[in-house]
Amino acid sequence: MSGEELEVEVEARECWSISFRCQGREVARVQLHRHSEDVFEVVDLYVVSEWRGRGLARHVLAHCLDLVRARGGRMVVAHTSPDNAPAFRVFSRQGFLPCLPELHLELHLDHHRPHP
Repeated sequence: MSGEELEVEVEARECWSISFRCQGREVARVQLHRHSEDVFEVVDLYVVSEWRGRGLARHVLAHCLDLVRARGGRMVVAHTSPDNAPAFRVFSRQGFLPCLPELHLELHLDHHRPHP
């Protein structure tokens, strides 16, 4: 940068990794991130294939919403696509509404050459 000194600040955020088990085996998992005092994000909600179609994703999401409410949250965001119909349905049926179209980008670091 043009001779300017940048200060870097790394801030710890609250994040919960939640696992749902049946007879010791993980059948679903999700992460819940706190972005601010009242904004949370549901991340990577996953149900193993043989447990899908039983309402478990709805139960996992409801559990997340209860955790958010208990921590004073007022807004919950989630990223999914209408192309992922099962996930989109789960969130939509809980009252989530589309708000912004978004494009996800990825970078494979093993092939990355930074520009000078």
